[in-house]
Amino acid sequence: MTDDPGSHAFDELVRRFNSPLLVVTTCDGHERAGCVVGFHGQCSISPPRYSIWLSRANRTYRIAMFAEYVAIHALGLDDRDIAALFGGTTGDDLDKFAYCAWTSGPSGVPLVDRLPNRMIGRPVAFLDDRAADHVCAVIAPERVSLSASRLRPMYLTDANDVEPGHEAEEGAV
Repeated sequence: MTDDPGSHAFDELVRRFNSPLLVVTTCDGHERAGCVVGFHGQCSISPPRYSIWLSRANRTYRIAMFAEYVAIHALGLDDRDIAALFGGTTGDDLDKFAYCAWTSGPSGVPLVDRLPNRMIGRPVAFLDDRAADHVCAVIAPERVSLSASRLRPMYLTDANDVEPGHEAEEGAV
């Protein structure tokens, strides 16, 4: 057993948490962006808040910093192609929205049509410790949509073979 957070034990413990994957989309009024997010969670009950952690290397982070809204979509097990599109490509090189059906939401935030379980909200805070490769965006939800059918979430281990569009180190400060 080791206490070193940089060790293999830390990586293995976090892997065992096996977070569900999300697609986060946003628009700053001029450009759209979207990515897969594995770091996220509810961070307040009253008022309700949700946190998402965006990689500094990711174009979605750069757009979200100036966006009025973000949309947080739940990925299901049948959405592997959407996970590969938003997690395995970079918006720096490809317009991801040209490869999937989407609808424009408030202030142009893209809503991925195949992912009906979602929330749309305003970023109310960004938490940045400067040393980490991800930045936390705290979202105040304004609209929540649920599909009639039960969601079978896609977990991190279900997408292990999707190569990321950016490596985390690309965004390190």
